[in-house]
Amino acid sequence: MTQEKEANKERLRLRCFSAILDASLVAGWFADEAYEVFFRNVTVIPTREECANFPAWSQNLTMIVEIESKPGEWFPCGMVVGYHVNLRSRTVKAGILIDKKLHRLGFGHNAQTLWIDYLFKRLGFRKVVVENIHEHFTKPYQDVGFTIEGRFIKEHIVGGEYVDEIRMYCFLEDWKGTVK
Repeated sequence: MTQEKEANKERLRLRCFSAILDASLVAGWFADEAYEVFFRNVTVIPTREECANFPAWSQNLTMIVEIESKPGEWFPCGMVVGYHVNLRSRTVKAGILIDKKLHRLGFGHNAQTLWIDYLFKRLGFRKVVVENIHEHFTKPYQDVGFTIEGRFIKEHIVGGEYVDEIRMYCFLEDWKGTVK
């Protein structure tokens, strides 16, 4: 990881999703074609009423990623979600969306590392699954303990072309991405 990406890790945090504060932000992302695959695959963002009707931990399966632009000044730049939760086997799929202006600066990888660490250590999941559509995203996941489980051939349309979806998994005992 480059020095800039390492420094960016310190300027990142996750906070619980708020239907009141974050609805318009998420609506803007939802309308952007670049995020179409993300929103097609993940669970619907919970409403305030839905959060009230689920156990407290389920409210934390959607969180906003924030970065610190100046000391003490945080602004939202993405979101992480847990979806397709299987409580019996304690398995969850993890998804991430980072504002495209911040791509390739380490925020996505660092936010996903924070998120997966949270899913394992705070929420007690034993297996986390990620699905991505770009081969170059597999290496960073393999570096933190993920293994390729399989492919769904020509599963998504991106830019008018069919692309594969690569499914990867990690068990708690294999997790190497602990946030310091």
